[in-house]
Amino acid sequence: MNRATARWMGLALLAAGAAAGAGAEEIAKLRAYYFGNSFTGNTMPGLHPLLGAGAGKEWSVQANIQAGIPIWVHMKNILDRNPNGERFLKAAPETDAIVMLVFGGHGLSYTTQEMWGSRFAQPTDIGDVNACSYIIEEYLKLNPRGRACVYTAWPGIPEAGEFRKRVQAETQQSLLNQGMEREEVLKKVKERKLTHEEMEPLRRGFDYASLWLTDDYIPESAPAERRTRLSAYATALRAKPAAGAGTPSTVAALAAAAQAPEAQVKEDLAAIRIDEKVLADPAAAAERIGCYIHGWHNTHSRAHMYAVMEALKERFPALWNEGRLGMVPVGDVFLELDRKMKAGEVPGIVNIGEFSADGGHLRSGLPRYTLAATHFAVLFREHPGKADWKVFQERSNYDSGKYGYYVHQPDLAVHLDITPERAKVVNDTIWAVVSGHPYTRVK
Repeated sequence: MNRATARWMGLALLAAGAAAGAGAEEIAKLRAYYFGNSFTGNTMPGLHPLLGAGAGKEWSVQANIQAGIPIWVHMKNILDRNPNGERFLKAAPETDAIVMLVFGGHGLSYTTQEMWGSRFAQPTDIGDVNACSYIIEEYLKLNPRGRACVYTAWPGIPEAGEFRKRVQAETQQSLLNQGMEREEVLKKVKERKLTHEEMEPLRRGFDYASLWLTDDYIPESAPAERRTRLSAYATALRAKPAAGAGTPSTVAALAAAAQAPEAQVKEDLAAIRIDEKVLADPAAAAERIGCYIHGWHNTHSRAHMYAVMEALKERFPALWNEGRLGMVPVGDVFLELDRKMKAGEVPGIVNIGEFSADGGHLRSGLPRYTLAATHFAVLFREHPGKADWKVFQERSNYDSGKYGYYVHQPDLAVHLDITPERAKVVNDTIWAVVSGHPYTRVK
């Protein structure tokens, strides 16, 4: 076991021992409100009432879902009291639980007055901890007895993104060679998705555990002075070398190119775990530095999700102690399913990579059922075995708008069938993870 994994497991054990989980009182009715993006859409919120009905539950759902956004955008919606924010504030008093997707954000903490062209009235922390905290605080003002959960995103398949870029570049060049207008070319390139056949080897070669349990996570944003120097190093690594000179591939060469003291360069790179071996590939080193400038690298990991929960526990001790602050631990459910799949315990599925539609989004059928069933287990504090998985097997239920929510059809990819045998393994795995997890508050 590596040190980072041991550290986070230690935190988990401490959390588990510090407080007892929620009691076994049955929850028959629950009104939920979700904040997220397409990863929340992948849970198929419109099908949750049907899923719950099979287990004799009344499960109503409202959601603020916007494509590709981190949780801080939802915070700003409420701050600005825009239509999305107002919709939540109106529903909050009658909402039993909120679920916040932590996805692609700006680390644990990052203060700014402008991001993505959106301005704040004053410098504001848009990190995942503060964004979740603000939403929780506004919610509790309107419903002091409410529950709040963090929904964990999962790491994607890096090779899928790399392959898609190559395919799109080749497609673009081919279409341009055919004399097609540039605007039409760009439209077709954007629409070009990897096919099922192209994705299959990428899915089967996916090493989920190495990304979810990564050691390559730095939660702290670098000080401004270091970010400035890191930017200069990245620029030097990307610059076209002068005649007779090579691209810097050692600390000494990079220090000379960036006109910086070698000791300072070495110290800065060590802080973000870049050594001579990494510098041997200057382009890769520049990209890696770019990832670390704000300390936002690998946030789709157990380390980041657990760090968010630890911080929220500190901010809301009463909520935690009362069992009203928790986690929908999809990342850990996937980890255990991946282990079982590799051991041949899930009929016909070799690893969790087969859940992937395009490297990020999940296929219809068993993958999306797994997301929804994990929500069910956490929110109702029950084994999901009584939930009606056939709702997710029925392909017509994925028609966009059929149950009140937009469904992006290309993200569904090729349906992955749910069978009674597969459903049982998934349900039992979800319950084993949820009922033994340090942050779900479910026992």
